[in-house]
Amino acid sequence: MTTSVSRPWKALAAGLAVALGASGLSVSTFSVPASATPAEPPALADASVDRTYLQDTLGVPADTVIETVTYDRFQWLLQQPGQFAFLIGNPYDEGFIERAQEIDAAAKAAGASKVYWYDPNLSGLPSDDNLDTRNPEGIKLEAQTQAVYGRTWLNVLGQHLGNGYKVNVSGASVSVSPNDDVVNDAVDPIWDYRSTSEPAVESTDDVFFIYDKDNVAEGGAADKIVAWTNLSELDDATGAVTAAINAVGGAEIDQLSQFQWWKSAANAKHYSGYVAGNNPPENGPYRYGGDILEDSDAAEGWRIQQLTYPELLHLLDKQEAGANFVLLFGGTWCHNTRAVLKQVNAEAQDHGVKVVYNFDFVLDGGTVNGTNGGTNPLHIRDNYYRSQSGNIVSTEFRPSYLYGDVFARYFQNVVTEYQPNQNGVAYLPGGDQSAQQQVARKAQVPFLIHYERGTAANPSSEAVKRQWIQVNVNPNTQAVSYKEYMTEWWYTAPAPWWGNNFDPELGIPEGQQGNYNTNLTRLEFGQEAVAKLHEFFGGLPARVVAQPEITAHSISYGEDAVIEVEVPTTGGHTPSAQVTIEVAGQSFTSGLVGNTATFTVPGIPGGTHTVTATYPGDANLAPATASASLTVARIATTGVSGAAGTVPSTTDGGTYAVTVSTPDGLAAATGTVNLTLVKGGLTEHASGTVTGGSALVSLPALSAGTWTVDIAYEGDSNYAPGTGTGSSFLVERGEGEHLVDAPNVPYGEDVIITFTIGTADEAEPTGSALLTFNGTDYPGTIQGDTVVWALGGLGVGTYGYTVSYTGDEVIADASISDVVSVTKIAVAGLTGGVTTAPTTTDEGAFGAAVATSGSLPTPTGTITVTLAKGDTTVTVNGTLADGAASVTLPTLAVGSWTVSLTYSGDGIYNAASTPVGTLDVNAPEPEPAPEPEPTPAPSTTTTTTTGSKSTTTTTTSNTAANTAAAETTEVESEADEVQEEEPAEAEQPEQDVAEESAGETADEVLAAGPTGNEPIPTRVLALGALIGVGLIGYVGFQLIQGVRTRP
Repeated sequence: MTTSVSRPWKALAAGLAVALGASGLSVSTFSVPASATPAEPPALADASVDRTYLQDTLGVPADTVIETVTYDRFQWLLQQPGQFAFLIGNPYDEGFIERAQEIDAAAKAAGASKVYWYDPNLSGLPSDDNLDTRNPEGIKLEAQTQAVYGRTWLNVLGQHLGNGYKVNVSGASVSVSPNDDVVNDAVDPIWDYRSTSEPAVESTDDVFFIYDKDNVAEGGAADKIVAWTNLSELDDATGAVTAAINAVGGAEIDQLSQFQWWKSAANAKHYSGYVAGNNPPENGPYRYGGDILEDSDAAEGWRIQQLTYPELLHLLDKQEAGANFVLLFGGTWCHNTRAVLKQVNAEAQDHGVKVVYNFDFVLDGGTVNGTNGGTNPLHIRDNYYRSQSGNIVSTEFRPSYLYGDVFARYFQNVVTEYQPNQNGVAYLPGGDQSAQQQVARKAQVPFLIHYERGTAANPSSEAVKRQWIQVNVNPNTQAVSYKEYMTEWWYTAPAPWWGNNFDPELGIPEGQQGNYNTNLTRLEFGQEAVAKLHEFFGGLPARVVAQPEITAHSISYGEDAVIEVEVPTTGGHTPSAQVTIEVAGQSFTSGLVGNTATFTVPGIPGGTHTVTATYPGDANLAPATASASLTVARIATTGVSGAAGTVPSTTDGGTYAVTVSTPDGLAAATGTVNLTLVKGGLTEHASGTVTGGSALVSLPALSAGTWTVDIAYEGDSNYAPGTGTGSSFLVERGEGEHLVDAPNVPYGEDVIITFTIGTADEAEPTGSALLTFNGTDYPGTIQGDTVVWALGGLGVGTYGYTVSYTGDEVIADASISDVVSVTKIAVAGLTGGVTTAPTTTDEGAFGAAVATSGSLPTPTGTITVTLAKGDTTVTVNGTLADGAASVTLPTLAVGSWTVSLTYSGDGIYNAASTPVGTLDVNAPEPEPAPEPEPTPAPSTTTTTTTGSKSTTTTTTSNTAANTAAAETTEVESEADEVQEEEPAEAEQPEQDVAEESAGETADEVLAAGPTGNEPIPTRVLALGALIGVGLIGYVGFQLIQGVRTRP
């Protein structure tokens, strides 16, 4: 079981009283129930899950892709983006079951993962009991009611599926009127009710269709039904359904979970009903709280699953042994139900309840004709008749029998705040107008129960095993009354202002003390509701068992036996049923006085008898059985004694000789002796048969130490049971398996040596442990059965060690030797680059550095620079000093040389290598022929940037000779590092201008640096000569290095 999911309302509630006290406000009426934050993890319940409705109803396999939807969820799905597959019809329609099986198979074959089934018959029942919203005139209720039920179908036609109906929405009600301008299905429509058209199907036809609310036809008209088929016209739907699905592709068929619907509906209705309507609106979240459900609520599986009415009946009639279910009544329209959705789901998660089944007494979820008002016939938890001015004007207004029949048949022992004779639900059983009116208890939602039908032909009269309801006892009359936990979201998960339109921490505004006190009382009630949810789920079946405890006093033959059975209060529930015992072939039943039933039983014969006590269970406690022994003695023995025959060892058994002494002249004792052997916290048992007054009892192999022996003689037909203390004996110590764990570590980390002392007999070691490591002794501290040594500051190498244990009475001496290694580590980084480029005639230079992490020692050793061109390889070496080295590069032949760097490693660090880049060596330029002295002329410098390249051109003009000279240097660098040069002054002499231009280009190259593993232009490498060999070093060569390599 996972219990890591946050339960934020518990922390809020626990801290609320503290916050109120700190603000100086009165908190005398507020307390957080202790059970709001349970100290121990909750026990897992074994509430059942029923997934057989579709199998039993449609004959589809257990892995069917068909899923039922209620009206509330159906109309919500039609408003969601995506492409959905829908099945419309009723199992009692001719051929529907066969078509459903074909749809399931075809959808799977096409790759569709979900087909939603909506039954417009809201009762799911046949014939006169139907509530078919597509054919409301066939509903056996008055015309006004028929119109309301019919409006639920017209609502989805007008808003989503059909043409020709306009829907006006006002809160939780709608009105529908004909309107030819409304088009939801432009191309090949199914349900076209415009005055110029006719629907393509009959109102009794079953239909399969693919729906996309955002699909439009050519020209932009809505065409929400992408593909469809009339199932009632088909003998086999496989081909038509496959074609419809393939219109969008099976993999494109979407599905939305029950949680997504619950979250969307609950949050939206909470916001529109409370937060948005607060005055002023910005105080709404502080007063009423924010979203009720978040994605984290489903992290461990959303547990609340809404049922249709036929699914509810199927579940309640589950006639299987042990089948039990948690049921929550209420809907998304109900603010009191929304208040505890999060907590019900969380408690179900914590207690292992896979599904909390939900049914909404408002059959359309409160979307078409209001919610639970008395004038809404879609709300079945109200009287069947309609009245005006206190007079009944119609007995065919509401199908209340859907509610009343369920409560009369399945929930006979349920309790409610309202009494049937005061405020019940009047109904006609089965909806039969000729039947006698009955009254059922009115359950106010949210209404949470635990239900177990039983296996008899009719449901158990005590099928409701548990309820979540407040129980109140009148202190004067002891009369018991009940109250449903109808609370609010801002009290169960306290909002910052918990219902007040002001911040209580800032004080109570004038005139608001009464509101403050009211909210404080309601806040306490809301927190009690949450705490009682924890108690409800903690007491689900097979986990709350009041285990009887039997006390049966030994007697002599001829005396009455007095037997006491205690049934403890468990999970906050006091037992209320009678207790039955059976002993010596007789049965007796008695009520409880407090928690104990006392029996006086005469005429029990001598010997040892089993007493069985049975508690049958009640509304809150499961049935339980216990047994005990009752001895009726004749006479006592004169003594029971014993001593070891063969002392057992830790590997082999032994024997123990017992003597049962009896008075002289009487028969020797027979029967059985039982030995209880105790050593410290260990207990062993052994038994033997007494023959002729003695028994040689076989003993098992025992752990080392001194064992005491208690002897119990069971008695026989002549002698009563007796006890005695036998002679103790010593089992010599054995040896357990000792373990040493010493993993190798890299340099810089501590060597950890863990010694686990073998204790085969589970005894705690009391000896001493010693580590001899590399010639040095280190005593160890034993914690439990483990010793840990940590050795630091070790160099690279392999070290020998010995772990020894000096034993005690139980654990023998031990010594284990082994080796452990400290291994070399990798350097943090290896960097290097050419600082002076070699030519065909001049040597160059290369700088390198080896980096380490933190305070580790500086690397030593050598670095090797390798230059390769074709089959030619040149290597040069350098010795590290303070982690860096500079080497001289030899003269190189013309061409492109690949440069790499290798570090040799040392006593601490492993070797490493990295590529550097390429080095271009060009042929030397020929000496230019002497030219006449040029006449100074103006010059210009231009910088051009293209991509990652920058080109600088300096041009000098000679007007006398009418010639131009240009010098261009290209430097590869990052585009954002290029620095634009200042134009040269025109008046400078030619020689000065050329030198200034060259100098600025060198500065630019040094500032830009190399860009990575790219060829190093010869021109750039030649710039190293401007720096000089004396500047070579880690800082210097970084400016122009060819490559930086990081680990």
